[in-house]
Amino acid sequence: MSDVLAHPDFAASNRLSAFLKFIVTETLEGRADRLKAFSIAVTVYGRDETFDPQANSIVRVEATRLRRMLDRYFRDEGKDAPVEIRIPKGRYVPEFVRRGETDSRRAAAGAAPETPRPPPPRPRSRLRLALMALVPVALIAGGVLGWLYFDGPDSKPAPLKAAEVELNDVQDMFRSTEPTIAVVVRETANPVLQRLASRIKDAIEHELERADDVSIIERIGDGATQIDYRVDLGVEAAGENLASLRVRVTHVASGELIWSRNLRDLSLDPQALVQDRRPSDIGLAISRPHGLIFSDFRIRARQQTGAKSPYFCIIKSFDYFQDPTIASYKDALACLDQALAVRPEYANAVALKSMILSDEYVNRLNGVDSNHTLDEAFATARRAIALDPQHTRPYYALAMAQFLAQDYEGCKESLRHAVELNPSAAYAVARQGAVLVLRGEIDKGSEILNAAILENEVLRDSYAFYFFLVALVHDDRVGIQNWGRAAAATQYPQTMLASIIAADQRGDLATKNEWVEQLGKRFPYFANDIKGGLDRMGMSDPLSERLLGDLADAGVNVGIAEPPKN
Repeated sequence: MSDVLAHPDFAASNRLSAFLKFIVTETLEGRADRLKAFSIAVTVYGRDETFDPQANSIVRVEATRLRRMLDRYFRDEGKDAPVEIRIPKGRYVPEFVRRGETDSRRAAAGAAPETPRPPPPRPRSRLRLALMALVPVALIAGGVLGWLYFDGPDSKPAPLKAAEVELNDVQDMFRSTEPTIAVVVRETANPVLQRLASRIKDAIEHELERADDVSIIERIGDGATQIDYRVDLGVEAAGENLASLRVRVTHVASGELIWSRNLRDLSLDPQALVQDRRPSDIGLAISRPHGLIFSDFRIRARQQTGAKSPYFCIIKSFDYFQDPTIASYKDALACLDQALAVRPEYANAVALKSMILSDEYVNRLNGVDSNHTLDEAFATARRAIALDPQHTRPYYALAMAQFLAQDYEGCKESLRHAVELNPSAAYAVARQGAVLVLRGEIDKGSEILNAAILENEVLRDSYAFYFFLVALVHDDRVGIQNWGRAAAATQYPQTMLASIIAADQRGDLATKNEWVEQLGKRFPYFANDIKGGLDRMGMSDPLSERLLGDLADAGVNVGIAEPPKN
C-alpha cells in the first residue's frame, strides 16, 4: 500500500490517504464488519457522535473519489502491482485481488457492455457550478470555451436506442430529474492511448459531478434508456508523446450531434495531463449554468407546447440571476410555482425559489410593493432541505437567508454542511469567502475566494464584486480597475456600484454617468437608499462607510431619500 500512498494523486490528498489506510488496516486486522459510514466519518473526518450518515453523504462522496483514484492507479502506474486494491460499489470494505486471478468484472466489461445503472439518488456530488445570492453567475450561453479548441470534421456517432419522451404528455412533462449524461470512451488497441482516454474521462466526469443541475451515469450499454446526452471521446496518436482528442456530444433521443470539438497536443505524460485544464474545461462547458446542456435544453423546450419540464424552470431561475429584472423575477417564480404545483417534491426548484426570494429581499425589485419576505425565503429553504437532505443547494439557500437575517453562526454551519455534502462544491466554498469579506474579514475571505476559483475558474466573474471590495480596502488601484470591469458582467446594483467607482477613478465620466443612470432605472429602490441596500446584504459598517465614501467622491447621492413607489 505504501506505493499507492506515495503516488502524487494520494500524496496531494491527506484525507483520501487516511481513508484508504483506515479501511485497509481495519480489514487486515479483522475488523471489516465495523467499516460503516459512521465509523469512517468519526475516525477519518473528525465527526462526533451526532453524525448522521443518512443526512450527510460525505463518506459516500469521498468513497467514490477514492474508488476512481484506485482504479486509475492500478490501470496506469500500478499496472504491474501483484495485488490490486478495490472498493466495491456500495461498500467500504476493500478487496485484495491477485493480478493472476480471474477478473470477472473486467472480463465482462471487455466482452460485452454492462446493463446501464440508473442515476444514483441525490446526494450525488454533481456541477455544483456557481450561484450566489447577491452576485450570481454571469456566463455566456454560446461559444463555450471556444478559444481552447479548433474544429475538425464532424462525424455523427451512432445514436443510442432510447425510450422516446412523450413531450405532449403532461403527466410526464414534470419529471423531477435533471438531464442525464454518460461519458463513453472509444476503445483503442493502444494501451497508452487507452489510459490517456480514461484519465480524460475522469477529468470530465469530475466536473460533471460538481454540477447541481445534471446527473452523470457512470456506465452505459445497449438499452440505456435513461440517458439524455452522451459524450463520446476518441483519442488518437498525433506525433511523438502527443495525442489528439475528438469530443462529440449527442442528444440521445433524437440522435442529433449537438456539439463537437477537437483538442490537439495532449501529452501522453500523466503528470503533464494533470496540468492541462482543457479536459476539465470540457466538463464545465457541458454542465455549467448557461453552458451546453442549458442551451440545448432551452432550444428543445421552446419547440414544445403546453407544460414545460421542471428543468426548464431551473433554466428560467438562472436567467433571472443573470439578468435580474422585474419581468425575469416574475417569470422565474411563476415557472417554479407551476412546476412545484405538479411535482412539489422537486427540492432543486424549491431551493432556487428560496434563493430568488432572498435576492429580491436585498435588491427590492418590486420596491415597497414586494409581497415576499425573508421569512418566506427561510421557510422555503427549510422545505427544500426536508425534501432532499442530501442535496447541497438547499443548505446553500438556507445559508443565504440566515446571513441576511444576521444569523452568522447558522449561516456558517449551513455552508459547512453544504461543503460536507459535496466537497467539490466550489460555489459553496466561494460563498464562505464572500461572507467573510462582507463581515470585514477581508484577508481571510480573499484567501478562501481564491481557493474556490482555483477549483472552478468560472466563479471568477460572479464573485468579482467581493474581490473589488478587497482591492478597495487595500487601496489597490489596479485591482479596483480590474475587478470593477469584471463586476460589470453582472447586472446587479452592488456590481454597478463597483463599476461607478472604477470608472470615476480612471476619469471615465461618460461610463460613470451611464452606470449611475442604469442603477436608477433598474433598481430605483436600492438607488434611493444605497446604505439600506448595503445593510440588507449584510455588509459591515466600516466596509459600507468606505464604499459610500468613494461613491460620494464620485458624485453619487448616497443620502437616504423617499423610495419611489411602483
